Amino acid sequence: MNPLWPALVGLLLALAVIPGSPPPQAPPPLGASAPAGGVALAPAPQATPAAQRPPGYHALDGAQTGYARRGGAYVRVAPRADADQISQVFYDTPLPLLGAVDEAGSPAWYEVELWGVLRGWIRAAEVSVDAAPEAVPPPWERGESGPRLTLAGAKGPAPLATTGHTTAPARWRTAPSAHADLIDELPAGRQGTITAWATDDDSEAWFQLALDEGSGWVYGANLTLDPPPGTASGAAASRLAGKGMWVSRPFLPLANPTYLVQAAKALGLTHLYVDVASSRGGFYSRDALAALLPVAHAAGLQVVGWLWPTLEDPLADVALSVDLAHYTTPDGQALDGLAPDMEERMDVDQVRAYIQVLRTLLGPDYLLVGTVFPPDHSYARRNPQHRVLAGWVDVLAPMTYWSEARRTFSRNEVYRYVSRAVEQLRLQIGDSTYPVAPIGQMYDTFGRNGIGPYSPSTTEITAALQASKDAGALGASFFQWGTATPEEWRALRDFAW
Repeated sequence: MNPLWPALVGLLLALAVIPGSPPPQAPPPLGASAPAGGVALAPAPQATPAAQRPPGYHALDGAQTGYARRGGAYVRVAPRADADQISQVFYDTPLPLLGAVDEAGSPAWYEVELWGVLRGWIRAAEVSVDAAPEAVPPPWERGESGPRLTLAGAKGPAPLATTGHTTAPARWRTAPSAHADLIDELPAGRQGTITAWATDDDSEAWFQLALDEGSGWVYGANLTLDPPPGTASGAAASRLAGKGMWVSRPFLPLANPTYLVQAAKALGLTHLYVDVASSRGGFYSRDALAALLPVAHAAGLQVVGWLWPTLEDPLADVALSVDLAHYTTPDGQALDGLAPDMEERMDVDQVRAYIQVLRTLLGPDYLLVGTVFPPDHSYARRNPQHRVLAGWVDVLAPMTYWSEARRTFSRNEVYRYVSRAVEQLRLQIGDSTYPVAPIGQMYDTFGRNGIGPYSPSTTEITAALQASKDAGALGASFFQWGTATPEEWRALRDFAW
């Protein structure tokens, strides 16, 4: 994700109209019994067949585009206000117009293509026809930034049961603080039992190390835990083979889960990353997950929980992550893995402590995805998280967002950028076969609402997919569902992994 995405999430939440009541009960899966004029699979833009056309219908050629207006835009299964909702869409979302139902000589409803694979209906009053959204300065050009870090300070201790060893000469102290009494100086490589962990006044991790001669505390930067046997063996990683999409917090409650999953399957997706929690917001997607997980799992989709640990309070972040991993819906469905995205406090020593403790508590078989910046990115050069996540997560997912300039990028530019990210990750962690799954870009950095004239083209999306596949990546996914354009959806749909 873009490092300013948390701020953009807040903006989207403020601008999107989220219904105050739960969405209507999901309609049955799409098929031959779809209502006349209603939603159906659309492998290519096409109007409703004549036998299904409602009164007043006339076909359009698909060359016109409607852009969702502010204040609420809803795509439904039929041109009626009481028809089931497929999804509310972000304002500025482009929707190819396939047909219209006229009332009093002008369109009252438009038939639209949605997500590259579905057809639905939207009120004409909810779209602006051919009024493309304007480009705007991105947050950093407007002087905006995310929230400031507020470190929690000394917390713990919390119990831990594993082993570890010092990685450098370390001071063994009576308490988790640089001001505590010194017990002894330990050499690098001293092995012992880890019985607890805590943070000091600067919210930095310490581990309680038990040796034959007693027990004391070692600063986390000078110690590593031993991974549970079988960690990152490759078995869990295989669940993310193929194509995937990221679904953000603002968008998740807007889509009817049945149609979201229907579209995912028609697009050839195997997995979804779903925004579920953050350090500041807690587990905010509980209700949405309860609706999505049963439908997704019934269709064979893997659902990975995407979360935002700030590491202001590492103990609390680990506890939240464990709670997410153990969460089940009322019918017993659980997330298929977690993808922590640490873009605020990126200090590698604290990232290492978080992921090592989390892996220790969840065991070797739970799927963990390390969301990282590509090694050439300035953030990765300063804080190479991939180096401390490797061996502890099952998959490294570099955010290969190539379009950070006001121009179109060539196939070769995108192909080289994504290929190099995969190559450099594996080179720097010393494993030429480590599972890597790049995250591509389906948003416009300069768009008014993440959608605009600099959204990646069909050529760019196809190049990112081809580069990932040619590099031997496990799969590829794209950020994000709510801002993808029709051209991007079709490119994703048409690429066979």
